[in-house]
Amino acid sequence: MRDANLYCNAHHAETVEMMADLNKVDPATFRTMTRVKFAPYLVASMIQPLINVAVKYKVIETSFDAQELISPWALKPTR
Repeated sequence: MRDANLYCNAHHAETVEMMADLNKVDPATFRTMTRVKFAPYLVASMIQPLINVAVKYKVIETSFDAQELISPWALKPTR
């Protein structure tokens, strides 16, 4: 995932057709749009609020640490 995110961030022109198809947007329109920048790493603290809301509204029964969902390989190395 990280490699794909880094590639898409650095190769907007080469990914227009793929991104337009996935988003059901005309490629000509997509070429003029401001593109989002994909994050190179997952951040557990950004996922945790979604888990908390899911518990609050009883979509899931119990809360858990978002860190449990993420492979260590997907996290930014701490130095």
